Amino acid sequence: MDEQVLGRVVRTYDAVESTNETLKELIDEGVPEGTVVVAKRQVSGRGRHGRAWFSPPGGLYASILLQPPEREAAPISLLAGIPAVKALRHHGVLAYLRWPNDIHFMEKKVGGILGEGVHRREQFYAVVGLGINTNIPLPEFPADLQGKVTSVQHEEGLTSNEQFLIYFLLQFDLLYRRYRSGTRDVLFKDYRGLCTTIGKRVQSEVEGVKVTGTAPRSPRTVPSSSSTTRGSAMRSSTQASATFESVSSAPLRVPPRSHGLRTLSDGRLGHPVDDAQPVNPAWG
Repeated sequence: MDEQVLGRVVRTYDAVESTNETLKELIDEGVPEGTVVVAKRQVSGRGRHGRAWFSPPGGLYASILLQPPEREAAPISLLAGIPAVKALRHHGVLAYLRWPNDIHFMEKKVGGILGEGVHRREQFYAVVGLGINTNIPLPEFPADLQGKVTSVQHEEGLTSNEQFLIYFLLQFDLLYRRYRSGTRDVLFKDYRGLCTTIGKRVQSEVEGVKVTGTAPRSPRTVPSSSSTTRGSAMRSSTQASATFESVSSAPLRVPPRSHGLRTLSDGRLGHPVDDAQPVNPAWG
């Protein structure tokens, strides 16, 4: 069996602004693929669209460096939710995914994935950030999150962040190998099996406008020739659906060489339902 790649180098910190940002800085030092940054807390943790991610001591905050071909990178942050759910279930929390990459238990958020792309000297890198509410007592969450989030500690008791991360990295490494080998249809099927939003009517706000759509049940193959376009931000649903190879395009944000972040794929699954919320929140 080949040596595990993810986790072969681990950098740990007491506190960072963001594990994703720290890992992107380490790229310039020449760290290898599979490098992991772990922090006890994040001062400026963030989720999708730059939203703040509450990151106090006790939670698990990590980022993993990958080097897939750029044209194949988009679905990776989506599929990274699979090993995250497996790790939670291994630790007793029967979690599931809400498209694109939020992790929930009993309709409360317990974690999430943020994938970003980076160019360095013509080389493309994918940075996959993981945030899990492991050992955080519920009273520590801000008032606006009460009733909307949960933690492993609350559901199953204290757990080892180190052991959780080890298990996650093992599962993610196996998935990443399968993905790079071309075994993708089965992985997309696995994702659909864990995602409770697929096939449901969903509602979201896109650029200030509320829209409603359906998260499709099956992948939709689209031309991949435009997957490395470096033009303006891919904002419309038409552009988004034509950017990557399938509906499994999770948000992978890529900073151009000269200015701020742009969205390479906005995760709309071909529908204008970014940051989708179920129209009927009852899970079926």
